[in-house]
Amino acid sequence: MGAKEIAAAEAIETKAKEVVKLVKKYRFHELAPHVAQLKDLIEKANKLPDANPYIDPDEIEYPFERQSAYLLGTKTKKVIAKIEEAAPAHACSCDPTKCQCVASEEGIAQVKGIRCYFCDEEILVGNTVYTSDILGEKICPICARILTEKVRLKESVGYAVINLVEDAVTESNDPYYQFKEALKLVEESQKRLEEFRQVQRAKVAVR
Repeated sequence: MGAKEIAAAEAIETKAKEVVKLVKKYRFHELAPHVAQLKDLIEKANKLPDANPYIDPDEIEYPFERQSAYLLGTKTKKVIAKIEEAAPAHACSCDPTKCQCVASEEGIAQVKGIRCYFCDEEILVGNTVYTSDILGEKICPICARILTEKVRLKESVGYAVINLVEDAVTESNDPYYQFKEALKLVEESQKRLEEFRQVQRAKVAVR
């Protein structure tokens, strides 16, 4: 790998650490320019001559297991509406930097016939299942994630941004240098931050 690509990867990692530091302090109002700068660094790296090299799967395990993989998957509007209806009962009023509350507890399905309370999909034996602390009902991983996002939006967005940015750093670094993939991840983090801002603006408008 060329010196320019290596230097670019180092610059991306440095900026990413700044972003993560702000997220952990929930200083979302300061994030936009830093994430934009991170995106700019990756866009420039993506244009370098040795960017995005072919990766031989026999030599390097790729794609790697991303920290942000849990963000994949969604549900129908009808299911999401049902989750939104249940969300207020699961809410807490803790300081987000100290809160340890969870909307549901994680476990493993031990018996056949378990179906998700929200989407009615079967949860197979041995698969991850969540149990609502309030409802006592079983929930599939995707619905559990959506419930957490509805109940603890700020924390969920922060956690998602951290995972997306850290995955982008891994894509950018040795031995991958996949700046194109890193760019997609940072763009996804920007999208989630913008959605959070839209929700906050809507709350202000209602007051």
